[in-house]
Amino acid sequence: MQNPDVRVPAWFAVKRLGVTKQTFNNWRATGKLVPDDNGEYRWGDVLAVETRTRNDPNSRRGTTRRPAAGSDSWQTLDVNSAGMPAA
Repeated sequence: MQNPDVRVPAWFAVKRLGVTKQTFNNWRATGKLVPDDNGEYRWGDVLAVETRTRNDPNSRRGTTRRPAAGSDSWQTLDVNSAGMPAA
């Protein structure tokens, strides 16, 4: 979609960006996205919020975060063959 001024419904943005409904609702609840009178969103605004979220070092969007080093790190977890923590 080339035109950033196009208005899109929430379901379209969720599907097109590959985010969860909860993520989209969080963006709306925190005021990052505001719907127009028809309940739709400007596509350019949606893309800007997703990009800022993806590039935020505290966000899990776009990267896999690992636990801090130490007893909880993935490298030191003792798991059985089913992938469950060993007793």
